Amino acid sequence: ADAGATWLKNPDPATNVSFSSVVINGSTILAGVSFPNPGVVLKSVNGGSTWTSLTISANNKVRDLYFQGTDLYANVHYVGVYKSTDNGANWQLNRSVPTDSRLLVTPTSIYSLSAHKVSVSSNGGVSWTENSAATPSYFGVVLYATNSYLFIGSLGGGVFRNNVGAAAAWETVNTGLLCFDVNDIEVVNNSILLGTEHSFIRKSNDEGNTWSQLIDSYGLPSTRG
Repeated sequence: ADAGATWLKNPDPATNVSFSSVVINGSTILAGVSFPNPGVVLKSVNGGSTWTSLTISANNKVRDLYFQGTDLYANVHYVGVYKSTDNGANWQLNRSVPTDSRLLVTPTSIYSLSAHKVSVSSNGGVSWTENSAATPSYFGVVLYATNSYLFIGSLGGGVFRNNVGAAAAWETVNTGLLCFDVNDIEVVNNSILLGTEHSFIRKSNDEGNTWSQLIDSYGLPSTRG
């Protein structure tokens, strides 16, 4: 209610767990549990006042959650991409991914990163196209897409960029970066913000061609989500 200035602990005991993902759509909140019940998603339809438990996949945490319109997608660790068309009541495995993976869902596309390859679906997961060009050999942590490019933030390699269809060779776009361990990528007011280890935050106004210092506060908690 105050843009994060103050926080209150949720009194529902169901929320006394560790979370690995969250998505919000109006008053509906879904949060993926990583411990002690991986594979469970907690759902609230009243802004977090009360919660119900939904099970997607036993013993595997839900790493990513996204809405695309009214469809809901979940990336389950070492299992794959699940889809729900009824707000989480029922789930169907949409794409099998038996390796560590990352998911990004935009209004028009779904991106799945695993084993240094990105696969893209533009029809709600009915079919997927895999980019034959492998990403550089660094662990991909986060995906983000602008209108023109798809970005991968990695541990150790900085940022890699492709066209929005992920159909070309990957290029490294690290000019201006001091730390190459990337934790998060967001866009604010047409600027791409890059959160790295050691609380370095870099900003790009040219689609990642160059990065400039926004916050450089070594010694504070890292930007890891």
